[in-house]
Amino acid sequence: MKNLSLPQLNPFNWALIAAIVLLSLFDFIWLGETDTYATIAAIAGVICVVLSAKGHILCYLFGLIEVSLYVLISWKTHFWGEVMLNGLYFLPMQFVGFYNWSKNIGSESLVKARNLTNAQKLLLLIASIALIILYGFLLEVIDGNIPYLDATTTVLSVVAMLLMVRAFVEQWWLWIVIDVFTVIKWIIALSAQEPNAAIMVAMWSIFLINSVYGYFNWRRLSNELRIES
Repeated sequence: MKNLSLPQLNPFNWALIAAIVLLSLFDFIWLGETDTYATIAAIAGVICVVLSAKGHILCYLFGLIEVSLYVLISWKTHFWGEVMLNGLYFLPMQFVGFYNWSKNIGSESLVKARNLTNAQKLLLLIASIALIILYGFLLEVIDGNIPYLDATTTVLSVVAMLLMVRAFVEQWWLWIVIDVFTVIKWIIALSAQEPNAAIMVAMWSIFLINSVYGYFNWRRLSNELRIES
């Protein structure tokens, strides 16, 4: 693997990181509504997605921190889909993603982005809808909180992570949908006065903004790769 270089962040990237740091500290110190785990998870999570949108391999280091702590946060809120998704899937996938990207990075430790075919997009759409229905039913049976909304974010996250570790641009369409639904889910939790819900709303809202940026940046990376080849 090539030597890792430090990421070059633009003002937009720094603004997202600064926003979550300030919001986390305000919620933790002045309002006292979040615990240390949630504060660290929120900051690490935003740094992770910022680096991911840049296509930088170090995103997996911060992803490992965020995912580990997010499991504990989701457990407290009874979001069983999030617990299983992050603990059993996202956690090991941080290592898989780092390994795959390490074999596919170019200059400045940036991954070489690529695109799905139309047939692959259709297959993913059909499979995702079917899995959401089945998994939502399972979560409903085990008395999960907001089962079908939880199932939607869980299933799409599995698919998006697979696309991410394989460096496909289309992952960002899924992340945008996931972020929208997850913001809604945590707003519902906030209205029910669940612990750490406020900072999770802030974190996922920043994730959503970053996902839009990530799509356009990865599309640029993909275009550059086509030009080079």
